[in-house]
Amino acid sequence: MRIKAAFLPVISLLLAIGGTSSTADNIGPQLSQLANDTDSMKDRIDALAKSNIDAQKVIQDLKGTNDRLYMIGTGAMEPGQPE
Repeated sequence: MRIKAAFLPVISLLLAIGGTSSTADNIGPQLSQLANDTDSMKDRIDALAKSNIDAQKVIQDLKGTNDRLYMIGTGAMEPGQPE
């Protein structure tokens, strides 16, 4: 886990300032769960960002297609012909 290692100094600090191993044992699993949740959220945000980029590419492609079709449509009309 990416975040989990960051919490190890917190447990060491608790023990150094007079906390018991019981305190570290109680907070350890909570910090571990928090680290897991944080990693999971980062992964979800990354996936969402990728989906957003993909959607932007599709919209840009549609805009380009629409622009080309408009130009073809306006070019196909001959001057003087009723629309």
